[in-house]
Amino acid sequence: PIDEILLLAKDAGLTVDEERYAQLEQDARDRSRQAHKTTKQMAGENLFQEWQKVNGKTSFVGYDATTGKGSIKALVVNGNFVDEIHAGDDAMLILDHSPFYAEMGGQVGDTGHMESASAHFVVNDTQAPFKGIIGHIGTLSTGSLKIGDAIDATVNAERRQKIANNHTATHLLHWALHQVLGEHVKQAGSVVDPQRLRFDFNHHKALSSEEIRQIEDLVNKKIRENRAIQWYELPYEEVQTREDIKQFFGDKYDAKVRVIDIDYSKELCGGT
Repeated sequence: PIDEILLLAKDAGLTVDEERYAQLEQDARDRSRQAHKTTKQMAGENLFQEWQKVNGKTSFVGYDATTGKGSIKALVVNGNFVDEIHAGDDAMLILDHSPFYAEMGGQVGDTGHMESASAHFVVNDTQAPFKGIIGHIGTLSTGSLKIGDAIDATVNAERRQKIANNHTATHLLHWALHQVLGEHVKQAGSVVDPQRLRFDFNHHKALSSEEIRQIEDLVNKKIRENRAIQWYELPYEEVQTREDIKQFFGDKYDAKVRVIDIDYSKELCGGT
């Protein structure tokens, strides 16, 4: 508590920046409110599991496109399925087909908008409330939407491209770490968003300045080569016999898996 902090600081001959403390406390409250707002859209996992048994999965069509046409399969408001939403409502939309990527594997969810004949929905985030379901979280700015409405979905393509660039960079970084530090390096988590990437890995000591420079030089060299990237699907059984394709830390894979191939770097990856 701030009262105790002030007393302890006084005893230790220290001062406390109370103005900055108040600002940080307010920032924390704002973050908590935003997180709660998003969570409210994510109805319980069991609820979506039961829903999926009846309605099936969302077909993701976003690997080759940032636009698509779909039909509304579900509307969720405050954790409850509803039949209709109106202008001003915060909601989650679930479609039969979607080009929006739901946050997964470290890659953040897409943003963008959707339009029907008479409504406009702003997508602020895309999440997967249950595996195979793409939940578009946002606000209906105009009109109304109901179950069964046809809708045009448009991903923010410029933002998506920046995310894709950073995701490819994680693959380049993984490859470069192997070259400089050794094959024992394994990914242990990541964040990929439009501004940056973060790549977690295990190694027996901190990197030296020289190792960091070598890794940066290798990654930049590969970026300048500007090679074509291809992707394809393979049976997971076949991938298990391939030493040239990187697989990750106990991930559960489907019978068919997606390989991102940059010639010298081949990794299983579900990202864009």
